[in-house]
Amino acid sequence: MKKAIEKHNFTIADYPRSRCNENKELVSEGFEVVHGQEYLQRVYADGAGDLTRYDEEAGMWAIISCPATVENGIEDKIRSVIRNNFDVGVCLNRHRNELKAA
Repeated sequence: MKKAIEKHNFTIADYPRSRCNENKELVSEGFEVVHGQEYLQRVYADGAGDLTRYDEEAGMWAIISCPATVENGIEDKIRSVIRNNFDVGVCLNRHRNELKAA
């Protein structure tokens, strides 16, 4: 049985930053849709960036840290990697299985 999905009304201030970028100077932030998922995109003064969203099924924040700007053609590869490999539910199930084994 799947758990009920809760709706949250997060403000931009509620979205966490990645540990590697938490103390950096913020240049811009705004929402970006990547393959149907809405992320808060933050860009920092040193060229780093974060994509952050709340995963309802896993009940946790998902943060992707990456360069804010990329070479031509690389952006599509990054989006493809996110679409094909970034499944918080899979990570959460792996973590639960490790806890059971311990």
